[in-house]
Amino acid sequence: MVVASFRVDYLVLGGTVVDGLGGEPVVADVAIARGRVVGVGPALSTAYTVADPSTDLIDASGLLVLPGLIDTHAHDDSVLLHPHPPAPRAAAAPVPSPAADDGGIDAHHPLLPKVAQGVTTVIIGNCGISLAPLNAAASCTCGAADGEVYSCTCSPLPSPMYILGPRARYSFDSMDAYIAALDAAELPVNVGVLVGHASLRARAMGEDALVTRPANADEMAAMQSSLAEMGAAGQVLGLSTGLYYAIGAPAPTEEVVALAATLANASNGAAVYTTHLRDETSGVETALDEAIAIADAAGAHLVVSHVKAAGSDNWGKGPALVEKLTNAAAAAQAAGRNVAFDVYPYTASSTHLSAPHIRRSSSSLLAWSAVAPHLAGAEILDAAAQLGPEGAPPPTPEQAVAALEPGGGIYFQIDDGDLETLLACPLAMVGSDGLPLDSRPHPRLYGTFTRVLAKYAAADDGLLPLAEAVRRMTSLPAQTFGLVDRGSLTVGAFADLVVVDRTALTERATYEEPRATPAGVHYVFVNGEPVVRAGGAPPARILAHPGMVLKRPAAVHVARMKEALRVAAEAPLVSETPVGAAWFDDRTGALVATGHNRTVASRNATLHAELVALGELEAELGSAEALAALAPHLHLYVTLEPCGMCFSALRELGVGAIHYGAANPRFGGGTVLNLNAEAAAIPCVGGVCRDDAVELLKSFYATQNPATAGIHETTQA
Repeated sequence: MVVASFRVDYLVLGGTVVDGLGGEPVVADVAIARGRVVGVGPALSTAYTVADPSTDLIDASGLLVLPGLIDTHAHDDSVLLHPHPPAPRAAAAPVPSPAADDGGIDAHHPLLPKVAQGVTTVIIGNCGISLAPLNAAASCTCGAADGEVYSCTCSPLPSPMYILGPRARYSFDSMDAYIAALDAAELPVNVGVLVGHASLRARAMGEDALVTRPANADEMAAMQSSLAEMGAAGQVLGLSTGLYYAIGAPAPTEEVVALAATLANASNGAAVYTTHLRDETSGVETALDEAIAIADAAGAHLVVSHVKAAGSDNWGKGPALVEKLTNAAAAAQAAGRNVAFDVYPYTASSTHLSAPHIRRSSSSLLAWSAVAPHLAGAEILDAAAQLGPEGAPPPTPEQAVAALEPGGGIYFQIDDGDLETLLACPLAMVGSDGLPLDSRPHPRLYGTFTRVLAKYAAADDGLLPLAEAVRRMTSLPAQTFGLVDRGSLTVGAFADLVVVDRTALTERATYEEPRATPAGVHYVFVNGEPVVRAGGAPPARILAHPGMVLKRPAAVHVARMKEALRVAAEAPLVSETPVGAAWFDDRTGALVATGHNRTVASRNATLHAELVALGELEAELGSAEALAALAPHLHLYVTLEPCGMCFSALRELGVGAIHYGAANPRFGGGTVLNLNAEAAAIPCVGGVCRDDAVELLKSFYATQNPATAGIHETTQA
């Protein structure tokens, strides 16, 4: 008997698959098609074929296959839109040329440090700093806004906003404009956006944003209006603050609660509140209490950024911080909210030039200086001394900062024991906090994720088991930030994955030579497309730009899907599978038909929810012709992706759009059978209320058909 096989885009064969969910690694194959994982298991080469075995059949024997890694704390906001700067912040030394035979197209892309480690998604807008909504370029008078932004000679934005680039880069009056620019950009990674509190303040308050006062009523109203629009549109994943910094510090707790609550309410409780604490030194525990209280009062999920107790006087506070976070997470979980935090695996921090940082650090290196770019890498006090007159007394930290700013530093001020305590906590995610524009960046930009895998998840004496370390960098951040279908290697998930040689994985970035990509990475896929093919050599180029902006479903889509979920929940009462459909006339927003599966009672396998509802609508309209006339305006909201039969029928009818909750990993008309690939494709969006849709199915199969419950554990959106 001849068995038909399905054509897929890539087959990754014989690797040790780490699913990202904490499951034990298993040797398996992975099949990739149309940007998704369509198969995980043994001997998939007997069920699937590829077009060109020489390039599309990947032998991963002896290698690890991981979900794409997620950088929860990135500052790539501007470099995503400016991928080819002449040099990072007038670097002291030229960027090394890549290998000539790599065959790539992007040798100097500022996202190469991330992609080369296996990072496939970055979360930007951290520490209260985002490029939108703030048009500071309007006050640029040197002409840089019309050309190369590195030539901007206008006064810098307040610290630390200049870490995203000079004034000319802040050119977005609205988050709409920034998201549109990202959508139009060639992205090598997926991007999740946070809106920054500092940017909101600077827009609403102008120069007064730096005055030691809270926002007044009018300014609060302006910020809240902006946040409500972003939340309803699903543009941002959350609100970030940098309450330590001068522009955020004047904001009292009440101001932040009101803003975080506005976004949480507008996003139906999905928004995350992320924060660079008000104090990371002697008052770190009090500052953490404030962050927890803000999230509780706002009804928001909480992520605490780069948790640390800086300065030797504060070392040993790691266990107390973990206890507070663990207790907060337990309380939040009872209220349906998440609490997590991120760390970077180094004992040196990096931020703007700061005298207090210099004072409490055992060593302080100059990361960049607009005044003295040639001194990047030197001790900050030594660099300042070189700028002073010969024979002058050594500069104080304050004098050094005044002589070198605007600029940034690297500060050795974190206890290794505290770092390990924080990393060991199950709530800990990993964020690089890398600064891509620094002349001599902290090595965390190039090495964070490799260091976690190679050092802290080492096979012999690692702090974390491999599966747990991978979970912290994949499914945990995906769940925390609401990234649908990211962070796991399961059927139906987006095909973000990394193939690495664990025995050869080596962090090459150092404080002396920070711009070095790691060894041991073989492949990196983003949305099913290879962006790195390195064969284990240090990646030198990015091969493609398949990334996308990861947004939340807009509030209107969530509300409409709730109707489909309501109908789906009625189906088990009559022993039907809980799949529900709701049809809306998109011109008016009116709900025109609903239905759930009726295959059991009717003994008719074609009566799926979307077709049941259409049948009732046709009867109400009185004719098939009337239904056909209305079809282009009909938008479907269905809890499970339409199967091939339904998808074909809807395409033939010419409906306006399809929104589904969970993907159908076995029979999905779009994700599996590729029936929506033609030019006349129906606009189709998955993942709307995905978790609710999956839970309905899992509960049904667990109670009414336990033998099949396991099959539906991997249902994805």
